[in-house]
Amino acid sequence: MTVNLRVGGADAATIVRLVRDNRIDLLAVQEYTPGARDKLRAAGIDALLPYRLDDAEPLAVGAALFSRVSLENGHLSVAPGGFVEVTATLRLPGVGPVVVRSVHPCAPYTLAHQGCWRSGLDREPRATTAGAPSLLLGDFNATLDHPALRRLIGSGYRDAADAVGAVLAVSG
Repeated sequence: MTVNLRVGGADAATIVRLVRDNRIDLLAVQEYTPGARDKLRAAGIDALLPYRLDDAEPLAVGAALFSRVSLENGHLSVAPGGFVEVTATLRLPGVGPVVVRSVHPCAPYTLAHQGCWRSGLDREPRATTAGAPSLLLGDFNATLDHPALRRLIGSGYRDAADAVGAVLAVSG
């Protein structure tokens, strides 16, 4: 599951309820602020997903991964535009290692930001048959109408919502 916390303003209790009710094993969050970190902890995220790699930052640049299984080889990087992206490896029983990443390129909300956004998507790891499989989760600031996102998916990824024919969406 992935959630953009909207500069930390998302309802932590709702997120924790969704994690619990849907038996979520991995949660990627973007726009993760110190206040959001505190609210998620108070709402009980640590009891459900005890492993965490995070960088809570002011404004919209922080990110985190929460997991039911341990996160290994974790590292933080900064995408063009200043957004933190968190990457780690999960070792899943019966599956092996899977590299997971919370993605958040800058938004192309003005003509001046389109280069930053395109550069952010272009620097995301391409799918490969060498090594562990990769899972990208996050706020791509894009839809399938955008060629940059289609190029990334076309490297060998599958869009999860498209693969299962449904998406869990909560707004409000």
